[in-house]
Amino acid sequence: MILRQPAERAYSHYMANLRDGRTTLPFREEVLHDDAKAQHGWSISHLYYELGLYAEQIKRFIDLFPSHQIKYFSSMT
Repeated sequence: MILRQPAERAYSHYMANLRDGRTTLPFREEVLHDDAKAQHGWSISHLYYELGLYAEQIKRFIDLFPSHQIKYFSSMT
């Protein structure tokens, strides 16, 4: 698995949404608007913040695969 720096990942996600016409708001306003939604989830919100919470996502792999089959790469420094 390759882990991106969470803020860079969120900004890239935002830029894709901007390019595809899913938002017209500036980045900060878009993230605050998305975070303020009463419900979060696929097709409900963009999950800018939530998708950067890697521990929950990594745990699913750790629970399913033996450690010798998992390799981590990170762009975080």
